[in-house]
Amino acid sequence: MSTIAILRYVNGELASADTTTLAIENTNGVVIAGPSIVVPVSAGTYVYDVTALAPGNYTANWIFTVAGEPTATVARAFVIDAPMSTTSGVTLMEIEQGLAGRLGGSYRRFVSGNNSTILAVHSTRLKSSVNGGDFEDLYVLRRGIHQDGSRINSFPAEDRVRMVSEYEHMTGLLSVDQDYTMAAVPGELIELHYFEPEYELRPSVVEGLQRCYFWDTVRIASTAPYGSIDTIFSGSCHAGYGPIGSVGAVLVRSGTCCGSSALAAIARAR
Repeated sequence: MSTIAILRYVNGELASADTTTLAIENTNGVVIAGPSIVVPVSAGTYVYDVTALAPGNYTANWIFTVAGEPTATVARAFVIDAPMSTTSGVTLMEIEQGLAGRLGGSYRRFVSGNNSTILAVHSTRLKSSVNGGDFEDLYVLRRGIHQDGSRINSFPAEDRVRMVSEYEHMTGLLSVDQDYTMAAVPGELIELHYFEPEYELRPSVVEGLQRCYFWDTVRIASTAPYGSIDTIFSGSCHAGYGPIGSVGAVLVRSGTCCGSSALAAIARAR
């Protein structure tokens, strides 16, 4: 639904007409909505809701009739934009995985096998006749998801992080320092980290994200002599450091508020 509105001024003051009619035309001059009588919501203020219009250019023709005066017609062109496309974006989990892979060769990602227990995690990817893995003291991270990203039902949050106490290369078992409440299920995604996932890795990622920003274009509606507008919200810690303009399009820095924990709180990652 689209909302079309207009203000009618007479001698500098809002004033309603005796009768007001609205008709909407497309670029071919064909009336696609109306003519309809529009009743003012207040003195000189007219608002009309029209059913969904296809993206394109239109003209709203307002006709104001007042007894004893010539009929006044006001034409206002407007545009209906196409729906904005959306993307899924990147999750906090994906950023953590990308960062962990760049911090050294200790990061591993594998899938749990059929022989995991509450004492150890099993994976055929870790099974080898050569004891070439130095996995002791690494952190085992379980996000409660399968390899395909689907969630594991009733996954206990307290099973999220453990430390490797022993690696058995012949069986592909990683024993952990504390028993799990729920053993890893076949096909579960398992990660090995050098940095503690909850107290070192995630805080580092969140702090980095809080320093990130993107450039956006904002059109400033104010004109002289009304002065300038600070494009950074006054409640932001960046207030006073953003561009200031009096009219036209300017680039502004958008980002999260300082000290905000929203990134960690709303992340879709496990």
